[in-house]
Amino acid sequence: MLIRRLLLFGAAAVALLLPIVTAVPADTRPAATAVPPAPAGYEAGLWRRAVTLTHRALVIDTHCDATGRMQKADYNFAADTPEVHVDIPKMRRGGLDAEFMAAFTSPRHEGADAVTEALGQLEALRDTVDRHPGALVFARTAGEVEAAPRAGRLALLASLENGTPILENRLDLLRLYHRLGVRYIGLCHNTSNFLCDSSTDTPTSGGLSTWGRTVVREMNRLGIMVDVSHLADATVRDLFETSQAPVFASHSACRALCNAPRNLPDELIRAIGRRGGVVQVNFYASFLSDEYGRREEERRERLRPEIDRVRALFTTDMDAYFREITRIFKNHPIPPPPVSALVDHIDHVVRLAGIDHVGIGSDFDGISAMPEGMNGCQDLPMVTYHLLQRGYSEPDIEKILGRNFLRYFREVERTAARLQRPEPAAVEAGQ
Repeated sequence: MLIRRLLLFGAAAVALLLPIVTAVPADTRPAATAVPPAPAGYEAGLWRRAVTLTHRALVIDTHCDATGRMQKADYNFAADTPEVHVDIPKMRRGGLDAEFMAAFTSPRHEGADAVTEALGQLEALRDTVDRHPGALVFARTAGEVEAAPRAGRLALLASLENGTPILENRLDLLRLYHRLGVRYIGLCHNTSNFLCDSSTDTPTSGGLSTWGRTVVREMNRLGIMVDVSHLADATVRDLFETSQAPVFASHSACRALCNAPRNLPDELIRAIGRRGGVVQVNFYASFLSDEYGRREEERRERLRPEIDRVRALFTTDMDAYFREITRIFKNHPIPPPPVSALVDHIDHVVRLAGIDHVGIGSDFDGISAMPEGMNGCQDLPMVTYHLLQRGYSEPDIEKILGRNFLRYFREVERTAARLQRPEPAAVEAGQ
């Protein structure tokens, strides 16, 4: 059954394996759009500086959940769709150069169904890029990310959110996902699985399972980044002992500032930085503010019957489920935290891990509420504005917006290159 299902995606897999980045002109990056009016309460001069800096910088966001939407025949990533956070027009307006698109596998899907779900989303992502060759490029390396804006294009990259499509004892599938362009994997989601324990579920392995350790070592060899977002603290500690490459958090905030189990404690933030990784700060209001999280939980309990009805109605269409839940919540609003709360979390990572180990991992199109005034990636200059207001230098802001992650990406690539080199004894034997 598994082989039969994989064969159904044979043509898509072949297409995804084709070369994707060709030589580009030295610099054809389009000029930044006109500076939009400053948001209410923002100083006009500082706002212009923030917009200009954001468009000049290499901006990389490491988590977006729009991949499921790309599977819909009537969805157009080139349209400025009001209810979505990331599309081509919004990326252009917000100065976002590169976005990691997560192929999310529901914990309800196991075995062949999980593989089918992952392959379908990876196919949809590549098909989206193919339909907009003048605007988009599917990137696999740090160098391709850096080259894309010079060619006037936006880079989309692939990741897996939840490692269940790897299956047990199937490293060949992990290698397939790498060949299809997957460059980071979150080993689990909100449910513990055969790889590791989740931060929001009952432990089953006591951290990283034996098979999880094998998978991580192969990820290191292939050059797939290990994402600790969603993982239990014990799993992250096991990763420090197992992974030969630095690990990172693709979309996590700080538990010391907001006591959500999905957020990272100070101890792990420091350790990620010491080992050369980065913490990409999440934009979700409930991960930024305890007060907002408390109010949201109260709202969820109050609206539980309606939420359960939507969940039962959209068991396989996560995009439709999220859209309906967002609509329900908009009808029962909660005041969001200010953008300064997001920058508080960036500040906290800087204090613990250093300026070279923090970035942005918004969780766009997977969250129901962002800081006040933010509606999507078009509003990224608001983050830059608050960083400038706090006295961050422009070079340090460029690090936060993308350069830190690019350096980390390259380090993972270097580790893979080292691990793939033949042992000296093997080289001599072959001579």
